[in-house]
Amino acid sequence: MARKILATSTGKLLPIDDLSLKSLQKVVGGYIEIVTCLAIGYEENVIICNEEGRLQSLPPNPIASRMAGQNIVGDAVIAHRAETLKKGIDTITNDPIP
Repeated sequence: MARKILATSTGKLLPIDDLSLKSLQKVVGGYIEIVTCLAIGYEENVIICNEEGRLQSLPPNPIASRMAGQNIVGDAVIAHRAETLKKGIDTITNDPIP
């Protein structure tokens, strides 16, 4: 089983088991946005963060930002792309898979 990690904006890494849409929305504090990791060695991973985090002035997330190659704010989940597809989340469109 692939590891799923919650990277907090304070720099802590915590294990997370539930990748259901409802759980992810609770963890990130709102609607989810899925960002592809650009860091070498992490290309098969995605970062799941708050879609409106910048509008809500959430604090920067240094770990997720480094992995994504862009500024990520708030708590974020780092998961393997295949794990999100198993849970019915399309990593390209962010839409639930029917």
